[in-house]
Amino acid sequence: MDVLHTDEDGFLLLVVREAYASFVGPDWTLAQLQTHVARERAAGHVFGVHLGQDGAVRPVEVRSAPSAAPSVREEHGHLLVGDDGLWAPDYTALTMAAQFADEPLVHPDRTPHLRVPAGPVAVTARQLRDGPPALELVLAPASGIGWLDL
Repeated sequence: MDVLHTDEDGFLLLVVREAYASFVGPDWTLAQLQTHVARERAAGHVFGVHLGQDGAVRPVEVRSAPSAAPSVREEHGHLLVGDDGLWAPDYTALTMAAQFADEPLVHPDRTPHLRVPAGPVAVTARQLRDGPPALELVLAPASGIGWLDL
């Protein structure tokens, strides 16, 4: 089982690096960034949750099936994972890459990486009532064929 952490702003982001279009514009507004991320999310290129400041730098367990632990909130989505797996950049990297065309979203030497087989992936983020972890991240093949042993 992999363990990630929310960033210092309480975000957990997963991106498909080879598909996510990170640049928005040099003077983007929050509304523009939100629209951009929503479009990329609908395309299966990014998934994210925000726990707020109380959820900053909290452990996140990556699992292939949900635990029996009760959750207070769940967020569902899908990702179309490429050969490069999934990356978990922080919110600062997302905003810097949105503002500067030459700024990479992923820094392989410091951005957490999940080696997930290519294909459609169902994603569920479960904010747990009692922790740690604060969050459970469930990744499963969208087709229902089992391939993860986390």
